[in-house]
Amino acid sequence: MGLDPDVRSSRSQKPQFIDTEMRSGLAVFAAAAVSAFMNGFSHFGLGWSWGGFESLIVPAHIKRTVSPFRAEGPVLRIQAGLEDAQDLIADLERAFIRLEQKK
Repeated sequence: MGLDPDVRSSRSQKPQFIDTEMRSGLAVFAAAAVSAFMNGFSHFGLGWSWGGFESLIVPAHIKRTVSPFRAEGPVLRIQAGLEDAQDLIADLERAFIRLEQKK
């Protein structure tokens, strides 16, 4: 499991939202592994965005009324802000390492 997004960042771009499901193949990660993933970010704050420019990450419980949303693992809501894209990618890669170590 890793992160290989095609991310380009500039000060003129708007922050982007990403919802992603935390699973590796068919294995769903335990709460302790997700907690390890969430702790230790350098560039992502923990929390919801109200339209700011900071990078944020938070576990999400998505409830849809129009069409069902089925996730087999925890879901994360990520707002990629205006920080350097490579810094954000490195921060997420370290988080995936913490996740794998607690698996």
